Amino acid sequence: MFLVCDVARKLDLRGLVQPLSKGGSLWSEPVTAHGAGTYESDEQNNIDVYKNNRLATVNVKSQVMERDFFYVYPKTGIGTGFIINEEGQIVTNFHVINGSQNITVTLSGTDHKEYKARVLGFRRRDDLALLKIDAGRKLPYVRLGDSENLQVGRKSLRSGTRSASTARSPPASSAPSAAICPTKTAS
Repeated sequence: MFLVCDVARKLDLRGLVQPLSKGGSLWSEPVTAHGAGTYESDEQNNIDVYKNNRLATVNVKSQVMERDFFYVYPKTGIGTGFIINEEGQIVTNFHVINGSQNITVTLSGTDHKEYKARVLGFRRRDDLALLKIDAGRKLPYVRLGDSENLQVGRKSLRSGTRSASTARSPPASSAPSAAICPTKTAS
């Protein structure tokens, strides 16, 4: 206690606090934040890519049966993915669907329609999986860029949907790594 009081006397904290008490309120009223109105070309490109691809981004939910010492119980994994063609093929992370008996995909947009999905293939080493849903209609999709000329250091974008995470999957911001290369967008 002595040390604190001694330090306070040496700093003379009253000199710091008194101008605030004489000047009125320490806090101002809230104000509405306004954007700058214009964006840098790089910022506008990011905005356009996200706007043009948001309807092709999906939630992926899987269910596996876990076993502990006494019980077998269902466990749900949640992740994201993106539609890569109008027929309903979807790229997601392998760890989200690994061992799943039941996979469902929820579309973005206003309807949030849910579809059963089946696994067409996967590459465990790259943590990628290819799913298929039958929506009965043409779907919006992400047009992927050309990875042949991809260079280290080039800008990449990652997109996902907001959803809860579980022990089986990382937060939704961990979209499939292949999702980071969209250079052209769907119309």
